[in-house]
Amino acid sequence: MKMAVLDANGKKTGVIEVSDEVFSVQMNPSLLAQAVYVANANLRQGSAAALTRGETYGSRRKLWKQKGTGNARHGDKFAPQFVGGGTSHGPLTEKNYRKNITLKMKRKAVCCVLSQKVRVNNLIVIEDLDRKKKTAEMAKVMANISGGSKSLFLADEKHIWALRFLKNLSEVVAERAKNAGILTLMATDKILLTRGGVTELEVRLNRVKGDK
Repeated sequence: MKMAVLDANGKKTGVIEVSDEVFSVQMNPSLLAQAVYVANANLRQGSAAALTRGETYGSRRKLWKQKGTGNARHGDKFAPQFVGGGTSHGPLTEKNYRKNITLKMKRKAVCCVLSQKVRVNNLIVIEDLDRKKKTAEMAKVMANISGGSKSLFLADEKHIWALRFLKNLSEVVAERAKNAGILTLMATDKILLTRGGVTELEVRLNRVKGDK
């Protein structure tokens, strides 16, 4: 399929031929939901933890004498049944929340997102940019192209320099095209990429079976 190419002022300068296998894929909601679920699960950290009775701190004095009080015999106050005591079978930081789907499914889900952005005209291909020296210059370029919408700029190897400037802009997310995950692609209104970015995505997502 063909897509328009814009310059730094947001004006059309030509067209580019892009891969149908990457930018014109039918939406698969169930696959997309599964990919998002796995991506969110893999971001989760096992930070919840509870102290066992052996990890609590304080006096280990015996609560009462062994016999003669009418109470059940007991040692210190850190047993689970006492207020302030340790927790039995509580959460531990070793818990692993990671999930997995196949590489083919991951690539297909990313293609679904990119294709949907193309269908609603929220994926924009731009000409190679001249190297800028100030954040304000890059901010002006992004405003001309995206119209002020929150956007994702996918940089190819030639435009790595732009990441330093774009990370200073709150309305722009910047990342290498070959590294962008599904959550990043879905988090912004528009996706901007250069011709080189198109090539990087096609190489990454349109690999033959057996490639890594």
